[in-house]
Order: sequence, then structure tokens, then C-alpha cells
Amino acid sequence: MKTILGEIQKAASLVVTATEQGTKRVNAGSELVSKAAQAIADLAKVIETSAQEAQQIVAGAQQQTSGLDQIADGMTAINDAAKNSAIGAAQSERAAQALNQLAQRLADIVSDYHKQG
Repeated sequence: MKTILGEIQKAASLVVTATEQGTKRVNAGSELVSKAAQAIADLAKVIETSAQEAQQIVAGAQQQTSGLDQIADGMTAINDAAKNSAIGAAQSERAAQALNQLAQRLADIVSDYHKQG
């Protein structure tokens, strides 16, 4: 009977030891799971922040593209205005030449009139 009681005590001691070790392992596993969950949460925050920053970069690039389009339109308008100015200058030059010729003819007519008179 003593032997059986001794064996029961040993078995009970082994069960207690195994239970304590199991509890320690469960606690360690639980801690690892908590750390993994925190790492995943941190990673999710980083991904969300990165996505927001990427959206801001895209918006900035779109604004730059729009600005460059406006600059190109402005340059086209300046080019058109310069062409129109050159055309206007050429027309003014022709008109001045025509006026000069008319003034010369008028001077000739006046001169002829004075000679006849």
C-alpha cells in the first residue's frame, strides 16, 4: 500500500509539474500572440499612413501636371500674341509706307500747283 501511495504521490507530483510547465508554456505562447498582434497592428498603421502619403503624392503630382498644362497654355498664348504683334507691325509698316507715298504725291501735286500758279 505504501508503494501504491508513493507511486500516486510521484504521479501527482509529475502531473503538478507537467501542469505548471504547461501553464508556463501557455503564458509564453499568449505573450507571443500578444506581441504578434501588436506588431500586426503597428504594421497596419504604417500601411495606412503610407497609403495616405501615397494619395498625397498623387494629388501633388496631379496639381503639378495641371500647373504645367497651364504654363504650356500660357506659352501658347504668348506665342500667338507675338505672332499677332508681328503681323500688326508689318501692317503698320505697310500703312506708313502708303501714307508716305500719299504724302509724297500730295507734295508733288502742291508743287505742281505752285509752279502753275
